[in-house]
Amino acid sequence: MLAGQQRRTVPVPFSFTHRQTRSEKKAEEYRQNDGLHAEPIDPYVGGSAAGAWTERGAPVGARKAFRARDVPRSMSEPRWEMMRVREAERRERVAQEALRSMQCSKLPPRMRQHKETSRARNAAEQERIQAEMDSELTLTPAITGDVPDFDRLHVSFEKELARKRQQFKSTRPLPFKMESEPYRLMQREVKQVRDEMIQRDIRRDELVMPERRWPYLSTQAPIGRKDMPNFSKEHSTCRAKAPNAETTEKNNAMLEKRREESRAQKKQEDGKKKADEARQAAQKEITLKVSNRLKEVAGDPKNIKQKAKEEAQRRKEEHRQAWKDRKATVAASMAEMRARVESRPFLFEQSTIDAAVERAKAEAHERFDSTLRKHGLADRLDTAAT
Repeated sequence: MLAGQQRRTVPVPFSFTHRQTRSEKKAEEYRQNDGLHAEPIDPYVGGSAAGAWTERGAPVGARKAFRARDVPRSMSEPRWEMMRVREAERRERVAQEALRSMQCSKLPPRMRQHKETSRARNAAEQERIQAEMDSELTLTPAITGDVPDFDRLHVSFEKELARKRQQFKSTRPLPFKMESEPYRLMQREVKQVRDEMIQRDIRRDELVMPERRWPYLSTQAPIGRKDMPNFSKEHSTCRAKAPNAETTEKNNAMLEKRREESRAQKKQEDGKKKADEARQAAQKEITLKVSNRLKEVAGDPKNIKQKAKEEAQRRKEEHRQAWKDRKATVAASMAEMRARVESRPFLFEQSTIDAAVERAKAEAHERFDSTLRKHGLADRLDTAAT
């Protein structure tokens, strides 16, 4: 319902209590119309499938008559042929338009004259080439005669081969030595010459052969820096070749504007140059003042450098003298050590001396013990020791 409209009838609420009544009423209407006396069954309660009714009043499973729709007209139309005809018409129309445009289009007079001149020149050149070819092609083919007697020719060829085989004298090779000294010298010279040629080719290739890596397509030789081309001269040359470029007012105005721009740029560059010169002069003056003040405060840098050099030389001399003293001390200690080593006895002599000392000690102890036993003091010493 649209907004602003009023309902003319009173709405009746739907109720499920009248469902059985509606089903019976529909079944009665069906019996009166079709003459059926089947008992209506509520489809929502359950029952036999043969006596069930739908909400539309037809029994479940009843067969309805099938009626096919009419075949659409598009199925009988030759769409593909129509599309091909339209495409052919379109191509024909486009070709005609292109021909009409080509006929209407034309080049400027100068270009059209140049094209006609070049076409005439090419045609004359083609005629000249064709005339030269016709004059050179004077060879006439040989007229074919009778068929030769191939059997007779083959027999004569076999006889000629047999005669040459009989007359042939073969060469008997004789042994000879390949390891002779002159031959080796010749091989050595040949190898040396070949190596020199290879080295020369390598040097030449380094200068002439182009690079093998993309995009280095120039030669491998070192390329020096080229001078900057004189663009003004080249521009004037190009302008001299095309004198018609200077006959228009627009070109004259452009040249005058360029001259004014060049003068303004030159004036600006002169001003920048003067400002830079003034700044550099002021910087030099300030640097001079600072250097003079530093000389007054810290001294002349030349004297400071000389003093630092002398101090470094003095330290170097001190280090050199200390190194000499240390070497002398080490040499003296090494000489003393060598003297002590040389004064010591050999190992076998030292072992003999040690054995003699031990033997002397043992003999002294024996004499001491024997003296004590002789005087009867050995037992007391043993008891005191225990």
